[in-house]
Amino acid sequence: MRSSLLALLLVIAACGRTELDLIPDDGGAATGGGAGGRGGTAGAGVAGAGGQPTTPIVCGQTTCVPGAETCCVQANTQACIPARAPCSGASLGCLDGGACTGGRFCCASLLGGSTSCQPAQLCGLTGGLFLCASDAQCPSTTPRCCRFGAAGVCAAQSCP
Repeated sequence: MRSSLLALLLVIAACGRTELDLIPDDGGAATGGGAGGRGGTAGAGVAGAGGQPTTPIVCGQTTCVPGAETCCVQANTQACIPARAPCSGASLGCLDGGACTGGRFCCASLLGGSTSCQPAQLCGLTGGLFLCASDAQCPSTTPRCCRFGAAGVCAAQSCP
């Protein structure tokens, strides 16, 4: 399912950074690791927001640590880079809200093909979608986590 989410973001991508990437990230994730934390197994996660495990970001032949690293996807390469480093392609900084802290939520930018932890107001104003693994990872404006296989999107009303 992660590859489906990546494919969706790449299809939507405008291949560049968005205004969401310009917001300072002072609400980092509680991931317990930095660049040295790469290479974990696809099913393993570390505690994130609310003690919930984060979903690791499979990136080429390695795994990025959500909140500490971003998967930068360019023409023929995928690589983990530091969380706020520039990427000239699509970037995946989170796959659900478990990587986000400090009142931020995992936001999928439909304009720029990126995901990152953002305040709810900014994500909503820019037409983004909130990604989630449970209702606890959704903002009050869209409190229901509607699951589609391994992925989830926050919704304002009951899930179909």
